[in-house]
Amino acid sequence: MVSVVLLGAGASYGSEESCQNTPPLGDKLFERLVEQGGIAAQIPDEIKTLFREKGFETGMAEYYIHSEYNIMRFQRELAHYQDLRKNDLEGREFGEKPVYLLT
Repeated sequence: MVSVVLLGAGASYGSEESCQNTPPLGDKLFERLVEQGGIAAQIPDEIKTLFREKGFETGMAEYYIHSEYNIMRFQRELAHYQDLRKNDLEGREFGEKPVYLLT
């Protein structure tokens, strides 16, 4: 069986039985990614400000242009963050390694 992770806008926020490990919404997600020290931490300050003040989607749109339309590494970092969060939950339903569908 294969797992597919679809990154969305938070429509299912709070739907997990235990909200202890619920992923953050966009306004807090960027800060969590910066704390990981990867690509998000290396984004220019003016784009970081957009993420923080105008929202994740606005920041991502500007980063898309800044990165010359190559955001795959950032998307992988985001997926990795979500996988780390999932590893903190008890048990994995679909095996050891998820498969990510990133568009």
